[in-house]
Amino acid sequence: MDEVIAKQEIRDLVLLYGMACDRDDAELLRQVYLPDGRDNRGEPNGLASEYIEAMSRLRAGSIMVAHQLTNHLIWVDGDVAEGEVRNVSHTVHTTDTGYAYRIMGGRYLDEYRRDGSGRWRIADRAAVVDWADGWPIDEAGARPRYGTTLSGADDETDPVYRVLSRARRGRAAW
Repeated sequence: MDEVIAKQEIRDLVLLYGMACDRDDAELLRQVYLPDGRDNRGEPNGLASEYIEAMSRLRAGSIMVAHQLTNHLIWVDGDVAEGEVRNVSHTVHTTDTGYAYRIMGGRYLDEYRRDGSGRWRIADRAAVVDWADGWPIDEAGARPRYGTTLSGADDETDPVYRVLSRARRGRAAW
């Protein structure tokens, strides 16, 4: 039963990673990694804190980022675990001529460890890109509005923080 609980806690951790990226929430993103956690994306390749700083700069031109985290294999060995997470990321960003949509598929190859409080954190992540595509889009596609339906945002103005009480309480809820 301990292994089942550990796997669910790790899956929740990975979903929090996706939420933090999609909302450009650097504070929450820092919490999913160990303080000395590493992240390998080619460039940057080093401390996760360096990746988080670089990602925040890269997100400046983004209108929307959405991660779909799918198949997640996890192998648990006490307070250490490894996992492969399949992902598809969607990005809408500004360009010199307007807007563009990008879709990428890949995998995260992770090592997880429990921290001093017993929470699982990402200790080491390698991001693998398996395929990518993209194309220009118009403003209607970049900033869709559907009547009175709530519109998403890639920051703390997103409806998740107003609608869900645990998200509203933020990082302390995790």
